Amino acid sequence: MCAIVVQMDSRPVEEIQETVSALAKNNFKTGFNCAEAVLRACIDGGLLPQFPPGIVALSSGFGGGIGMTKHTCGAVSGAVMAVGAVSGRANPLEREEMAQRVQQLQQEVYPVFRRMVDDFKTQYGSITCSELTDRHGDFEGKERKRSCMQMITFAAGLAAKYLCEGQE
Repeated sequence: MCAIVVQMDSRPVEEIQETVSALAKNNFKTGFNCAEAVLRACIDGGLLPQFPPGIVALSSGFGGGIGMTKHTCGAVSGAVMAVGAVSGRANPLEREEMAQRVQQLQQEVYPVFRRMVDDFKTQYGSITCSELTDRHGDFEGKERKRSCMQMITFAAGLAAKYLCEGQE
């Protein structure tokens, strides 16, 4: 079912998480949006080496909760995209029957992403950008940016964890 097979190095998962989290934090500091920061960190951190860095363009629209609509958190979306590269379906039609395709989604694909989203929600109480950021007032303010940086760092670490687990 895996779309991509990740060649994992011998580092402990925690070390990989720290590396990817630090890369995501730096990406955000240098002008990447939340989704771009997480996806690019997974690429640069060696978890998705088969993807060129330009693939990050796919995540650009997810920043600010999808085009600044403040819906689903962009950091979560970036993590979902990264994990989807490994745990998603490269060929949804590989199963012959429609019922088998739906069953594959419900039993093999969705649970991975549900757990990841639940982990983020447990940490921050929501995955909705407006709920996560509006309490900080000005969206351009330092307090909101600091808060988002923490969530981006966490989401990148989560993506790294799930990418590593998907290969065990």
